[in-house]
Amino acid sequence: MMENMDSEKAHTALVSAIQTAMADMVFIDTEKTDRPITLEAENRAAIDILKPISLRLEVSAGPRLRGRIADILYGEDSEWNRDDAFLELLNVSAGIFLSEYYGAGMEVRLELPRYLFMRDDEEGAAVAEAGFDAEGEPLVAALRSIRYLY
Repeated sequence: MMENMDSEKAHTALVSAIQTAMADMVFIDTEKTDRPITLEAENRAAIDILKPISLRLEVSAGPRLRGRIADILYGEDSEWNRDDAFLELLNVSAGIFLSEYYGAGMEVRLELPRYLFMRDDEEGAAVAEAGFDAEGEPLVAALRSIRYLY
């Protein structure tokens, strides 16, 4: 199914989705960077897009950025708030990505966002990847091809 995806358009839509979600949800200016990104104690979350195409959106960030996102969304930084706020940001980013890539009105099907652990990142070839500077904090986003068998 990935043969129909334009990787340059996907990269542009990915960058726009992350920047828009960060700006609109948590008021954090997020700039794409070409510098190598190093995350300390990263947390990586993913949401699988099942329709209109099989794709996984992954976002990784460190504890300081996740804490800042939780504080802005909930008014309090706790581990539960960090986890929930980051997954919500991922969910919104996926919706924005799909609207940017396919246009408004597209019928979509998404899995629930979740955290990835251990070697979960080995599934799927990278379609697009981008590193970001979120007001001094690193953030990484990637689109990976996935295939579901029903």
